[in-house]
Amino acid sequence: MAPDLLALFASARQAKGSVSESSSAGVDGDRQPVVGEERRAGGSDACPVAGFERSGELFARLIGWAASEQALGLEHSELEVRLVEDGRQLARQVLQDQLDLRACVEPRVGGMIGADGTPRRSVERGHERDLHTVLGEVQVTRLAYRAAGSENLYPADARLNLPPSRDSHGIRRLAALEAPRGSFEDAQAAIVRQTGQQIGTRQLRALTLAGAQDVDAFYAQRERTAPDGEDLLVLSCDAKGVVMRPAALREQTRTQAQSSAPKLKTRLSKGEKRYRKRMAEIVTVYELAPEPRTAADILPAPDTPAPAAKTRPKAKNKWLTASVSDDASAVIAEMFNEADRSPASSFLGDEFVWIGRVPLRKE
Repeated sequence: MAPDLLALFASARQAKGSVSESSSAGVDGDRQPVVGEERRAGGSDACPVAGFERSGELFARLIGWAASEQALGLEHSELEVRLVEDGRQLARQVLQDQLDLRACVEPRVGGMIGADGTPRRSVERGHERDLHTVLGEVQVTRLAYRAAGSENLYPADARLNLPPSRDSHGIRRLAALEAPRGSFEDAQAAIVRQTGQQIGTRQLRALTLAGAQDVDAFYAQRERTAPDGEDLLVLSCDAKGVVMRPAALREQTRTQAQSSAPKLKTRLSKGEKRYRKRMAEIVTVYELAPEPRTAADILPAPDTPAPAAKTRPKAKNKWLTASVSDDASAVIAEMFNEADRSPASSFLGDEFVWIGRVPLRKE
């Protein structure tokens, strides 16, 4: 951090109020700001803390405890538990102090105009919002650009790339990774193990749905690698049964479930089905460098030494989608559409090799 910013931060004084642009009250004499010009807000040196002293106190306390007789008598597992917890608190405080530093030195931008075309001439300090991060809860303080009857603008939110809701991108990433692996309860437990942060079931469900909405946008904006004339264009589809509520079953499955009469109360007899699942269709398209192998490579003779491990080719430009609502024919048709959109398809023309894998089903 630059010494002048640290000096400003260390000598900051607490102040409240707002600064407004007007034709009668100028800044830096009578000069009015031009559009796009940046200047520091009057009283921007007002800050409720001094430097990273609170972080330093926590760090000194942690080091002091680590050198104490109590810590020297602990087993390594007990040290791990204590250091993980105290280290998380220290990291959260460093993040909070850094956000407070940003609030103290945030420059004021002249000529702020919103998307609605309304100038925001009034600038007010001290606007806070909560941010739930993987380190814990922090508060973000920033300047608010205001106009009567219009929504406030917060340029600092854009510089920090803050999400619309209180959950940070780190929390959102964990929700997107953990929720598809099992139940929401399992995802909650995994997030607690990794971060120590509690997330409610409804909150986790909302984060998962929000993450799923970005899938199409991700594929639309991603950059594909250049196709290689030696690569294979691979198409694969599969299906997975998902347990559903009776109202969400397909009509044929729901009818079979209502008309079925199990022979036994505690378990199913041979050939019986519960008729409570709906098939989710999963398809993927990707490019892969060919790796010719022989039968001996896959099933070597017992007396043949094991071959040395080698790096397998990785899939490139992978595209994947799944649906539990669309029929298999619609999802597979989308798979072939994606294959036609692939650069490898247009690059290789009619000579490239299509490799397809389709499970055997009645459909």
